Amino acid sequence: MNGDSETLEYKRRHTVDDTEEKFRDLQIETKKRREMKSNEMEQQPLGFCSTDRPDFDDDIQPEEICCACKMPALQPIATRCGHTYCGHYMDSLKRENVSETQCLGTDEDSDDKHCHEKILVLNQTVDKALDRSINNKLIKCKNHALGCSDIFKLRKLAHHLDNICLFANVRCPNCKREQQRGQLEEHKAVCRSKACAFADIGCEHVSEPEGAASSSSSQTPEHSIGLHLALIYQLVASLRSASEFSAETLDSAMTRHSKSVTCQEQALSMLSNPNQQNSEAIAIQELRTNYGNKRGDAKKALEGYNRLVHVEYPAAVAEPVLRLKHQSQWLEHQEEDRNEFMTKFMQETNEIPILLNHGQMIFKLKDFSEKRMKAIKGELKRGVHGPLFYTHEFGYLMVPIVYPNGDGAGTGTHLSIFIAIKKGKFDALLPWPVVGRITISVLSQRRVGRETVKHSFRTDVASLSYHRPMQEMNQASGIPKALDLNLLKQPSDFLVEDTLFIQIVVEPQITDK
Repeated sequence: MNGDSETLEYKRRHTVDDTEEKFRDLQIETKKRREMKSNEMEQQPLGFCSTDRPDFDDDIQPEEICCACKMPALQPIATRCGHTYCGHYMDSLKRENVSETQCLGTDEDSDDKHCHEKILVLNQTVDKALDRSINNKLIKCKNHALGCSDIFKLRKLAHHLDNICLFANVRCPNCKREQQRGQLEEHKAVCRSKACAFADIGCEHVSEPEGAASSSSSQTPEHSIGLHLALIYQLVASLRSASEFSAETLDSAMTRHSKSVTCQEQALSMLSNPNQQNSEAIAIQELRTNYGNKRGDAKKALEGYNRLVHVEYPAAVAEPVLRLKHQSQWLEHQEEDRNEFMTKFMQETNEIPILLNHGQMIFKLKDFSEKRMKAIKGELKRGVHGPLFYTHEFGYLMVPIVYPNGDGAGTGTHLSIFIAIKKGKFDALLPWPVVGRITISVLSQRRVGRETVKHSFRTDVASLSYHRPMQEMNQASGIPKALDLNLLKQPSDFLVEDTLFIQIVVEPQITDK
């Protein structure tokens, strides 16, 4: 009996000693991790881009290169001076309370080839057209070095890593250890272990199945309880420390804010008395001091919040949040794919022709950058067809055709716009060939001082393009050099939110046969 008591007492002391030692090790590890994180933040330059870069396997245009990191811009921001930056670069400046910075781009018209424009950091937003174009670039998988040979669009990276890549690490549902997805099924077939319920907060204990030989890593229940208590205490202590810091900082900021309000009221009272000029100067100086204190307190509160979210919070919470974020991004990309399919379907069918209003129509061409990239790759040999239209009631049936990267004499340098005559319902009643004037314009979207690029020409009665169609559609004719593509570089008056507006005016001269 005494022997059993001594054995239990020994186990209890052994458990307490091991728990205290484990807890001390956890405290030391946490302190080192905080110091490393703090040193990393201090060593970061004033403005910097993300180091987590995809490996692009596609052509990158000059306007898609970040002026800071000289790599394809992620979440790109286009400045008024026509240069591009990563969104992470601007975010890093905002975190340092930088309101204005010197542009790092080049300017061929400048004497020293440097851009001298100032960038207002707080006014910059992501350029949706550039972002869409870059997200549609082909990249290699991040696990390319491990053997994954898949190539896909950047916007599908998260979906690929979370659901497809055979070389991505996933956790075994039994032992919670990470395995490559391609080897997970083989591992699960032989894995009979079960991870501890506290694995998400750091417990590495894995219980072996009943009947299996005990290993050196097995732990007694008493030891597991002590370890779990230590892990929970560490988690609670870290959260409490971060929350108390934020609460104290916010209380301090509120106190200083109330003092500032009192100071402002006193200053206004002094300013109303013209005999207190010295008091006025003192009040203004005190206002400036309080304003500086408030900015400092707000900055401390923000730093406390960032430390709580990015440093203190355990991986047990961060991992599911990241997984939900990836799932949300994948759903957004699925919605984009659906919208893109519907747009293409409506554009390619165009089953219901429209009737021109006084001989005029406007063709709205969306996603221009993406269509131009497809044209460069040879995927739009037929051009982009606009909606079918009748020139007038019971008139000629026509269709506008746009080549985003040019055609014929305008290939690679100009936007090309053509008109083609198709078989219509009333061709037997109309005079042929078509005689009249056609005007094609690319409309400026600038509200003040709006300008358009206009081309007008008369139909060539000798050309078969304007004779009655014998096939489904005649050969198109029009303007191969409708607009210099350099005029579509951002910022552009003609291309806004990756959309062009093209106006067609047809003035046929209808005479009796």
